[in-house]
Formats: sequence, structure tokens, C-alpha cells
Amino acid sequence: MHVDRADGGRRPPSPEELWAGIVAEIASMPDVVANLLREHRPDEQGFCLGNGCGTPGRGVPTTRWPCSLNQLAAAAEKILRNGR
Repeated sequence: MHVDRADGGRRPPSPEELWAGIVAEIASMPDVVANLLREHRPDEQGFCLGNGCGTPGRGVPTTRWPCSLNQLAAAAEKILRNGR
């Protein structure tokens, strides 16, 4: 994704533009949103239980919740609730 500039050039998208694009793409897949929210939830110590948020090969949670995948899915869910 590139953004056209007023002078006719193109610039790479900002982090905010990238995030908005990813959120919009995920929001087009409600089943993915539901799965991410179901999987990426906190344990008793506040770590994410989701796949990929733990020690590789061991599954021991190491990422604090909310993880980035939970935040992504929550933003997409908000779009789904508000009808885009």
C-alpha cells in the first residue's frame, strides 16, 4: 500500500495507515475475528493464552495480555459492531 502525495510522488504508508488496513482486512473475516478473540485471552497472571504468545515449543505464556493479535481482533470487532 502506497499513498499518493500532492506532488505526484508516493510515500510508504504510516504505521497508523498500515494498522487501519490490516484491521479492515481482518474485519472482512468475522470468523477469524471470533477465533482470535476466543484464543487470545488472559490467564490468571495476565499473560495471553493464545497460540504464538508463549515460549516456542512449550506453550508457556510469555506475552502480556492484551497481545497485539487480541488488539487487532478487538479493533476489527468494533468495525463489525458499528457496521463498518
